[in-house]
Amino acid sequence: MEAGEGWYFSHPRARCFSIGKVEKDQVEDYACRKGIPVAEAKKCLPSLAYKPEHRKAADGE
Repeated sequence: MEAGEGWYFSHPRARCFSIGKVEKDQVEDYACRKGIPVAEAKKCLPSLAYKPEHRKAADGE
């Protein structure tokens, strides 16, 4: 377990937000910029907005 030390400041009007899910074109762009295969990039990105091809086959689609 890791501990976080530091000063934490908040503001009464501060809000939490979500970045949403990652689309296929974003995964491909990320893989290209990192110089890694798309399959490897998918493993690093847990919030995909689509079902990867290998999962479609496993689900019988």
